[in-house]
Amino acid sequence: MDFFELQEVTNNEISKRERERLKEMQKLKKHKIQEILDQQNAAIDADMVCLFYKTTQCISVACSIWKKMLDKFT
Repeated sequence: MDFFELQEVTNNEISKRERERLKEMQKLKKHKIQEILDQQNAAIDADMVCLFYKTTQCISVACSIWKKMLDKFT
């Protein structure tokens, strides 16, 4: 095997390792992005529950006020 053949084999091995490394980095990137999205979705869900609870309480208070006002007229 001459120098150029050896260099080609070496370059191919390096390219293969780099492609494998790149695939691993892409997997890690996808995993990290999914973690961030999951955290954001959890925060949004928590906000929606809180908003629903507050809205339900506001409706309940408004209904109580309207009921008291209607009771005065009946």
